[in-house]
This record gives sequence, C-alpha cells and structure tokens, in this order.
Amino acid sequence: MNRKTKEKTRQEQAEETKERIRRVALELFSTKDYGTVTVSMICRAAHVSNGLLYNYFPSKESILLDEFYKADQRYLEIERSFYEGQPAKERMLLLMQAIWGSVCHSGILSQRAIRVAYINILKNGVSEALSLDRPVWAITRNIIHYAKERGELRAGYSSFDASLLFTILSIGFVSTSLWDIVQKDVDGYEKEFFHVIDLALDGVFQNPDGL
Repeated sequence: MNRKTKEKTRQEQAEETKERIRRVALELFSTKDYGTVTVSMICRAAHVSNGLLYNYFPSKESILLDEFYKADQRYLEIERSFYEGQPAKERMLLLMQAIWGSVCHSGILSQRAIRVAYINILKNGVSEALSLDRPVWAITRNIIHYAKERGELRAGYSSFDASLLFTILSIGFVSTSLWDIVQKDVDGYEKEFFHVIDLALDGVFQNPDGL
C-alpha cells in the first residue's frame, strides 16, 4: 500500500469516526432530553475519547449545528443554479423547496436532529441555527434585491419587509411543523406549507411589466 493510499484510508477512517459520533449524538438527542445528554455520554456510546470528539466537534451544540451547515451548502448550490433573467418568484420558490426538502426529505434521523435543535433554541434562546447571517437568509435577501432591481417587487413592499416575510414563513412554519413531523403525514404538511408560500409569492412578486 503506497503513501497516498494510506493517507486516503486515514481520511476515510476519520470521516467514518466523525459520522459515527454524529449519528450516536443525534440518536441520544432524539431519545433523551437534550439538556441531560453530556459529551461523556456521547463518547461512551460512540466508543471514542472526549479528546477525539473535540477534534471533530468543538461542543455538543456544534453537532446539531452541523445539520444546518450541511443544509446551507445545499442552499448555496441552489443559488449557483440561478440563471440570468430568471424570474425572482421562481428563484424564491426554488429556495423554499430546498428549505422544505432539507427538513422533511433528509431522513428521519436528520428530521429529528433539526427538530431537537429547534426545540432547544425555543427553550434556551437564539443560536447560530437561526442567525440572519446564515447563507439561507442571505440568499433570501439577494433574491428580494434582485426582484427590486428588475421591477418584480410589488408596490407596498420594501426589500426589508419582503425578506422578513419569507424568513418568518420558512422559520415559523417549518419549525412548528417539526414538533410532530416524524409521526404525522409529511405530504399533508407539505401541501399546507406550499399553499401559504404560493400566496406569499403572488402577493410579493409581479412580472416586470407590473402584472
């Protein structure tokens, strides 16, 4: 086995260890009260030392936040797929679809992880997960700015108001749904979510000619 192969193997082992820690932690967060789960408990269940866990995750909260960082990468991919001249309404719909997909079609474990994160945020205050500096909200603001430049923002809406509307809708509706999303009908939630989004899209955006 050459050096390059050995290095690749070490990297793969490191990724496997990180994934094992993540999955074990998320299982514990899903089955126990988040506040009672300690780093030591996670390490014992994952069969790693505390020091090794800290090599991958600086804190217990960072394991949860990692789920949001992964989602942010998907949102950035959506933004890179936007084409010149694409209607702002279409861009916003694609972003809302990506947000819903990240939460409700990413596997039960991830659904529970994000659900636990939201519940913890509601109990203990705002964390990085809902920071307005996250890429998903920056993309939302970019779409609104793009709409205003192209004359696609309806009269009566400022850029701030329109951005805030879609931010509140996506955070509020999805996080509320997550309280029971694992047990209930995802398709039913999805229809309701996009019914509200469609109303918001029609209310905020117009064609460049004002129609």
